[in-house]
Amino acid sequence: MKLKRVAVVGPAGSGRSFLINSLLGSKHVEHAVRASPVTLDISSHRDVVEVNGRRAVLELVDTPGFCGQGVILEEVQRDLKTKFKHIDKAAIVIAKGGLEPTEKNEIRSVLQFLDYKNNPE
Repeated sequence: MKLKRVAVVGPAGSGRSFLINSLLGSKHVEHAVRASPVTLDISSHRDVVEVNGRRAVLELVDTPGFCGQGVILEEVQRDLKTKFKHIDKAAIVIAKGGLEPTEKNEIRSVLQFLDYKNNPE
């Protein structure tokens, strides 16, 4: 089976871990709504999925929230590079209130790091 790895990225408190739990149908990742970040380390969670009649392994990579207290973007990027040979896609989770300018810059930086050629504005 082919492995599809998706990094789930976004600002602190945007719901990255909640999205992973919702997609995988169970509580793989701790999540809560609070002022301080819940996700402090990178973790990955796998499940077998069927897409267009073919089975594949979906691995969702939970990342610390950008602009969160104690989160250093360069450390997150280094850890992604160290822990994973490749990342196929990035899912950007945006909270209901939108993005602050600093959050936009951090997401742009991550997309460049992941080698996305056409970064959305």
